[in-house]
Amino acid sequence: MTDRDGYSPGWGHAVLGMLTARTAAERAAFLLPELGADTRVLDVGCGPGTITEGLPGFVIGLDVVADRLPGAGRFVAGSAYCLPIATASIDVVFAHALVEHLSDAPRALAEARRVLRPGGLLALSSSDWSGASINPMTDDIRLALDAHHDLRRESGGDPFAGGNLPKLVRAAGFALRSARLRDRVDLGYRQLARYIAGRVPPGEAREAALRWASGPDGRATQRWVEVLAVRPSV
Repeated sequence: MTDRDGYSPGWGHAVLGMLTARTAAERAAFLLPELGADTRVLDVGCGPGTITEGLPGFVIGLDVVADRLPGAGRFVAGSAYCLPIATASIDVVFAHALVEHLSDAPRALAEARRVLRPGGLLALSSSDWSGASINPMTDDIRLALDAHHDLRRESGGDPFAGGNLPKLVRAAGFALRSARLRDRVDLGYRQLARYIAGRVPPGEAREAALRWASGPDGRATQRWVEVLAVRPSV
């Protein structure tokens, strides 16, 4: 990853708790039917590794910050832009909630293509905040969300990356096999407000998020885009 890249949600206890609650059965359900006991899988941006550990096959989890990785098992520190993996040695490259944090997604996808064997599978799942559903919507919520999206961009990412996945994988030389939308409640209505209030700098946007958090309850769902793409044999 580059010097500009950063994980905009941060690594506080609340965020780590949210990440460690994620499982392969929930977050990689679109990929699991493709995996077998002998499948060689690379999970890029694996974070605390709870999804990684639920993937069948010979699985390597990779993350850019070594001290976030589990202490045991097949986990390595490394960058999505320079994978410490041999060329054409992997059957499946999987990345959940990674592309939206990258300042140079094409470069990372080129590395994924390099390590995949011909005919290998790329599986991506990324958020697309343009598809989030928040009801009721208010001016305070719009202000808070805009600040959240700006924070993502300032750290090098793209809050709407999920919607761009099909175009990105095609441009990287992959053959798109499927793209599907999945809406889920990652954070409830008020929980999302508190999360944003804890992330954005002091000012109007934080005050707006705090008013949102203390107001009437509602419903919030987040949009994810799940893509499967194949590395061509030639």
